[in-house]
Amino acid sequence: MAAAWLLDPCIPKPTPKRVGFSIALHISGAVIGNPAEHNLESVMSIANASLNEELAFRESDPGWNRMTLKSLEQRLRQLGYRLDRSGDCRSVSRWMTGVRAGSSYPCVSLRVVQVNDGLGFAHVDARRDDAFRELQRMRLCTYVKGRKAIYEI
Repeated sequence: MAAAWLLDPCIPKPTPKRVGFSIALHISGAVIGNPAEHNLESVMSIANASLNEELAFRESDPGWNRMTLKSLEQRLRQLGYRLDRSGDCRSVSRWMTGVRAGSSYPCVSLRVVQVNDGLGFAHVDARRDDAFRELQRMRLCTYVKGRKAIYEI
């Protein structure tokens, strides 16, 4: 189980410098040493290392499309969608298959809604037109490098 306060900003961070044994360090995919000896700085350095590793992979692969948050918002508007930032979900993503299987990185999943009625793009009653198909294509290859995380749609 990952440290809950890393995944959910609503959960307060532990006040002591040491992270307790019950909070296993799974950010990098493996517990390193004795979890009772980890402090906040070591947890964050592992998260930063996994972020840098994931960014290096994506930048070396021509199939990935890196955008700024502003350009992503503009492209979504052209398609009839917008970001609902109240639905941001900070988490740790893990590759399940392929050459990166088992690799993890900090991410923020962005909530995309239709401009005209505010329905989430995946809602059962949301439209299924060419703009939706383009959004689905973008979801597979578009990302934003954010502060301390990769933002994904």
